[in-house]
Amino acid sequence: MYERYYYDILFHPRRYHTQEIRHIAKLLVQLIPKPDVIVFLYGQPEVIQSRKLELTLGEISRQQEIMREYFREYGTVLSVDVTNTAPREVAEIVLKRCVSCEYE
Repeated sequence: MYERYYYDILFHPRRYHTQEIRHIAKLLVQLIPKPDVIVFLYGQPEVIQSRKLELTLGEISRQQEIMREYFREYGTVLSVDVTNTAPREVAEIVLKRCVSCEYE
């Protein structure tokens, strides 16, 4: 189990200082093992920003759109809207769906 996994290099290149080598990062993603399931936690940018102040609304929106695009290519995705969902409920949703293999 990984948080962010390698794909985060594609979504947030400034964090890893990889803006200059995005083409290499895209190539390498084809070589790494694909996860059985990707859990994509998303929500309204305003709500996400209230929890993660270091990101702008624009950056949150940009990252969520890129993730939606890429995740379709890279495996089975379980998408969970965390806008109005308590952390415990999110954990229960993920565990229930992952254990029963009911992916979206």
